[in-house]
Amino acid sequence: MTAGFRTKPMSRRAFLKTAGIVVGSAVVIGTGCAINPADSLPAIAMPNSTFGEDNMSKRILVTYASQGGSTAGVAEAIAKSLADAGCSVDLRPVKEVTDLAPYQAVVIGSAVHSGKWMPDAAEFVERNKTALRRMRTAIFQVCLMLATSNAQYKSMVPSWLDPLKDALKPVAAGSFAGALQLDHYPKLTDRLGLRIFLATVKLKDGDYRDWDAIRSWAEDLRPALLS
Repeated sequence: MTAGFRTKPMSRRAFLKTAGIVVGSAVVIGTGCAINPADSLPAIAMPNSTFGEDNMSKRILVTYASQGGSTAGVAEAIAKSLADAGCSVDLRPVKEVTDLAPYQAVVIGSAVHSGKWMPDAAEFVERNKTALRRMRTAIFQVCLMLATSNAQYKSMVPSWLDPLKDALKPVAAGSFAGALQLDHYPKLTDRLGLRIFLATVKLKDGDYRDWDAIRSWAEDLRPALLS
C-alpha cells in the first residue's frame, strides 16, 4: 500500500448495494459472469419508418440504439413530434444508417448500461464524428436510474452525456427514464440478476417513460435543429 493512503472500510449495507447494481448491470449488458441477453430476449421489432411530408429542406434523421425496445419507443415519439411540426423525419436504428448527406440535422439516442452508451451508438458517433460536428446535432439517452427516488443515483446520469457533448457539441441533450419488463427475459438467471438490480434501486419492473416530457423536449428541439 502506498504510504499515507488508506481506504475507507465499506459497510455491509454499502457492499450489498454495490453488488446489486453490479450484478444487475452485468445481466443487462451481458458482461461478466452473466449470459448475453441477446440469447434470451424474444425478437423485438425496432422501428424503421419515415414520418411527415417529403420536405427536403427540413429533413431530419432520428437514429438510436436500443436493446429491449424502450429507447426505440422514445426515438419514435421524438420523430413523430418533429414530423408533426412540418419536418420530414427518417427513424432508423444506428446499424442501418450508412449516409448522412441527405439530412439537415441528426438526433442520436441510446440506452445506457452501466453509465455508457450502447456499443452500436458509440461506434456510430465515432465513425461519423467529423460529419456530425458540421451538422446541427442533438443527443439523448434513456436510463432506468432516472426513475428512482435516490438523488445520488439520479445525479450521476447527466454526466454520462459529457463525452458525447465534448465530441459533437450538440444543440441539445436530453435524458429520460426508461422501461424494464422482466417478462422479456425468460431465463431464470437473467430475471434473478435484474430483480437484485431493481431491489437495489428500489424500483419495480415496468414502464417509467414520461411521454409528455419526451414530446416537449422534441418540440423545443425543432427550432434549434433547423434555425
